[in-house]
Amino acid sequence: MDITTKSSNLPENLDAKFADTILISGWLIGKAEKTKTTYKKVIRTFFEYHPRISVATATTAHVTTFLRAAEKRGARPSTLNLYLNALASLFSFAVKQRKIEQDPAAGLKNYRLQNTIYQKTLDLFEIEQMILKTKRQRDVLLIKMLFYLGLRVGEVTEILVSDFIFRKDGVLLNVKGKGSKIRQTPIDENLWGLITDYIEVQSLRMSDYLFSDEKEKSRRLSTFAIWRAVRSAAKRAKLNPMPSPHWFRHTCATMSLEGGAPIHVVKERLGHASLSTTQIYLHAKASEGLSQYLPKLGSSED
Repeated sequence: MDITTKSSNLPENLDAKFADTILISGWLIGKAEKTKTTYKKVIRTFFEYHPRISVATATTAHVTTFLRAAEKRGARPSTLNLYLNALASLFSFAVKQRKIEQDPAAGLKNYRLQNTIYQKTLDLFEIEQMILKTKRQRDVLLIKMLFYLGLRVGEVTEILVSDFIFRKDGVLLNVKGKGSKIRQTPIDENLWGLITDYIEVQSLRMSDYLFSDEKEKSRRLSTFAIWRAVRSAAKRAKLNPMPSPHWFRHTCATMSLEGGAPIHVVKERLGHASLSTTQIYLHAKASEGLSQYLPKLGSSED
């Protein structure tokens, strides 16, 4: 972690330390594995910086000094917000469990971030060029699913053939999102046609992963392999800067909202926990000024 730490002496009250371990274990239940790993690292670093406190004795001053130390070390606003949000989540859980009366992180504001989402989107021409320059059926399908469905890379790797649900009004995909939460997203006819063709060519069974490892079909495709496929397609299309797979999620959200999709629909399809997350995509284009929305003045002379 990018933060100055003090000595890692054990707290004087070992009972409090044990109680914290039990509390933190309960707090992490239901969270995604990646979130668990990150949050545990933040909490461990916090208590290494303040070795003589526990959840019950932590104060706002402890949280503030911890964040200031990180800021002095050059931690970015996004990293500082991660620290704050992890601590706030733990303390909020402790309040609900009646282990503490007040949340010491309550009232502390997130660090202001520069919205760079618009800089991490693609236009249709760039996506079409990536597809045009890609001959491999798997990679073409990957790109189209990332774009049309706005999936996270980890969600793509989890898709089983059995996750597609057939209904009278169309096909749905059960997406395994963050925290093992399941959401459903519709698959349009064109995309479904590509998926069924791929399933047939690959001779996939219902229990198989849609995208599997090249050498071992029972093993899902790694996130690195998807990253590499996207970068290879972008390189062939001569894109600059080089996008990551997550750019397709940004692009899907941005273009959907610009195309008139209701924000609550975008929120549900992307699996956002709150509308505030989806609202970051409601940004202004660099070339979009207010004058185009205002009535034009006549050319009168004095």
